[in-house]
Amino acid sequence: MPFTAHPGLLAALGAPYLNASPLLTPGEVYFVNSVRGSNNNDGRDVLRPRATWKSAYDRCRANRGDIVCLLPGHVETYTTAAAMLMNIAGVRTYAFGEGANRPTFTLSTAVGASIDVTAANNMIAGVGGPDSGIIISAVGVDAITAALNVQAADFQFINNRIILADATNQAVLGILTTSAADRLRLYGNYIEGTLNAGCTTAVRIVGGDNIRIVGNYI
Repeated sequence: MPFTAHPGLLAALGAPYLNASPLLTPGEVYFVNSVRGSNNNDGRDVLRPRATWKSAYDRCRANRGDIVCLLPGHVETYTTAAAMLMNIAGVRTYAFGEGANRPTFTLSTAVGASIDVTAANNMIAGVGGPDSGIIISAVGVDAITAALNVQAADFQFINNRIILADATNQAVLGILTTSAADRLRLYGNYIEGTLNAGCTTAVRIVGGDNIRIVGNYI
């Protein structure tokens, strides 16, 4: 099996991985950065990333082991329902960056703006400590209906941050599931408002079996 070369990556037996954190996979690795990226790039070179999460995600194939890497400083604004639709089974999304340099997604303009998960075995996880992961800011407009809709089994959401309220805008819901969200895993996330404002509900579980919510700050 040939070696797979990715700038900034080590490679062995066709499976690339970052030196800082293993990304061993039989699939493809796609990189995303809104600052220097372009959707004309194929995204498989860290020096030539895609510009949007969805454009990289849509290049993945179901259950191949593909990975999307959101690079530090990446930002996007979503203004419609399911603007980011995770509809390909078995894709892992890893976020790189710490603190305010983490990949940040702002829900704005329409109250239905959201990130939706409709295919099984997806993951969104931070690479690093508790201040890693993506930031979902649900305060771009008042009364966001639900920032993250989980409608499929075996979704993992790890070490991320959801901002649900500020002094001006407050979301209605942070994470909303359907009965299809079996084996949902919420680990180590920060779901927060402000000292003087909050949302109606941080996490609403509507059915689903064997769900684990562990070590989150809400």
